[in-house]
Amino acid sequence: VHFYTQTFRYKTQIRIGLGMIKSIVGFGNDLWISSLESSQICIWNIETLSLVKTLSHHKDKVRSLILNKSSNSNTIWSCSNDNNIIYYNPLTKEVIEILQGYHSNPVYFLLQLSPSLILTYSK
Repeated sequence: VHFYTQTFRYKTQIRIGLGMIKSIVGFGNDLWISSLESSQICIWNIETLSLVKTLSHHKDKVRSLILNKSSNSNTIWSCSNDNNIIYYNPLTKEVIEILQGYHSNPVYFLLQLSPSLILTYSK
């Protein structure tokens, strides 16, 4: 992952070690990163350029991450080849809920349509 200043000058880079990146979500000073080859989500601090936490709640490859912004609270959602959707508290970096049994196939992506509506796609 490469970082640039607001005037597009190269600043630095971090190597996340997960392979090809699939999805990145920013929240505060944290980057939530998933890759094509991993079931993990790595959270990196952009100020210290250090790994803050690794989340290993999915059992198969993570396909998509989104930041769900609402008037009440913000959550980060992930979906995976394990057919599950998980949403997290981005402040504590803990799981709020694992949504199981809604999809019988891998969930490929998530899209926030409104503060109270998230679209999911699976075959």
